[in-house]
Amino acid sequence: MSWCDSKGVCNEICDVISTLGWVKPSEIQLKAIPAALRKKDIVGLAETGSGKTAAFAIPILQDLLSKPRHNFALVLTPTRELALQVKCLFMELGDKFGLKVVCLVGGQHVEDQVRDLKRLKFHVIVGTPGRIVYHLENTKELRLNHVKYFVLDEADQMLEDTFEEQLAFIITKLHPNKQTFLYSATMTQNSADNSRSIIFTSTWRESFRLVAMLKSLADVIGASSAPLNGVMQQDKRQSSLFDFRTGRVSILVATDLASRQVHHKGLDFPDVDLVINYDVPRRPSWSDSAKAYIHRVGRTARAGRHGRAITFVTPYSVTRLKAIESALNERIPQLPWPGTDCLNSQLRQQVVQADKEARAVS
Repeated sequence: MSWCDSKGVCNEICDVISTLGWVKPSEIQLKAIPAALRKKDIVGLAETGSGKTAAFAIPILQDLLSKPRHNFALVLTPTRELALQVKCLFMELGDKFGLKVVCLVGGQHVEDQVRDLKRLKFHVIVGTPGRIVYHLENTKELRLNHVKYFVLDEADQMLEDTFEEQLAFIITKLHPNKQTFLYSATMTQNSADNSRSIIFTSTWRESFRLVAMLKSLADVIGASSAPLNGVMQQDKRQSSLFDFRTGRVSILVATDLASRQVHHKGLDFPDVDLVINYDVPRRPSWSDSAKAYIHRVGRTARAGRHGRAITFVTPYSVTRLKAIESALNERIPQLPWPGTDCLNSQLRQQVVQADKEARAVS
């Protein structure tokens, strides 16, 4: 079933979905969106990457189009990384309609958030409980009594003791007749036992070269790898993704283009423990570079899990990194480069040799 055939989604949003390249709704979207449009509360349970965010964002946006007003929806997430990802998807769907979304999370300057709340009237508020509580107590511009939609993303994490007091306080500020969506992810034991990493590169050549290098070092690092890029035939891309999903491959070396193609087809990567940006995203505009960065690092720390994202920065890419930090209104913590001295001499020689061999065949 295509989006245009799905029950209740308006033509305006179908047009945006078509532009984004989403071919057909996922199972959770088919079940949840019609019920949400019928004003039902939702408890949704589906695997990470199955499209849960779109399942609650689409009905919220559609209702907002018919009755536009600020402070229309509140989405709470357990982590700031997930909050940024949710904001990004709302903007992808609603940018054409002038949708305004604010992200209130820790790690950002409170003064900047207060200034934004004073200056702009936001339709959707996305945030983590601690920062939302802070603004409710200290910022008069944040009022939730008119919120029509209340969403708990990764609800199993949000309802644990860690957030109990903050969540109870926030709920007292909401209108009793709000519509509530609770979404959570399932996770098989197999996925919990397998550690996976994604290395993002800007070009398909780098993708192939790094895989060749990693394969030469497979015995040393104890991990297998596979490429995912736009010049690969479709069956090869599907094979790489299948091997990564099933744990046969633990490192995926992907280009941004291939990653977006996976996302647009309604699929996503499985739980990822580590994301490595082999380079700083390069886009025509700083805002697009920031979106690419969010998309990359958003592959980890999902479903309430812990994750890490590391970006390699050279003297030539510092300006791009600073521009991304400015666009995100967030400073990315910096780690000192340990240099090759952290490797013993034998391993260092193996890495150098693997790099030479990879460059020779790429």
